[in-house]
Amino acid sequence: MDTLLLMIGIFVGIVFGLFGLVRIILNKLHHTVSPYLLFGGVVIVCALPVVGIAMYDILTPGGDLNGMLGQLLLMIFVPTVVVLLIGDGIFWAKHRKNSKEQDQSIPNIR
Repeated sequence: MDTLLLMIGIFVGIVFGLFGLVRIILNKLHHTVSPYLLFGGVVIVCALPVVGIAMYDILTPGGDLNGMLGQLLLMIFVPTVVVLLIGDGIFWAKHRKNSKEQDQSIPNIR
């Protein structure tokens, strides 16, 4: 169980580290980058190699334990990616709701 949590922690750490790095770089290039869209993209980009390795392991012919690593990767990382994306969507919806309320409270002076 400790190894499973360590694997998930390493994956989430890589996602957040890559998100921070990409956000710093993109903020220097273009100031209107949505952090929610950026985080979703980073999660997808980090998930694609894991799913690719898992599918390669499952589809490669071998012995009795063929595809065990791939199945384990899919069982661990796909739910982790789904939870990260759902959490990102929830934070985005809350932020969008709060920003609409703030926009309505500020009068338009023209």
